[in-house]
Amino acid sequence: FAMRSARFIDAYQKGLNGMQATWAIKKYRGHHVLPQTILDKFDCPLNILIHILC
Repeated sequence: FAMRSARFIDAYQKGLNGMQATWAIKKYRGHHVLPQTILDKFDCPLNILIHILC
């Protein structure tokens, strides 16, 4: 529970919203923190839809 909460905190600090944070945490679940490049994936609204649906 603590590690999952820490990942959400890290995602929010990097500027992700709840839906983006949930997707990123699932994708990078083996990592202690999300990579800084995660923000690049959410620059375009089309990328958000593609990543959510995949």
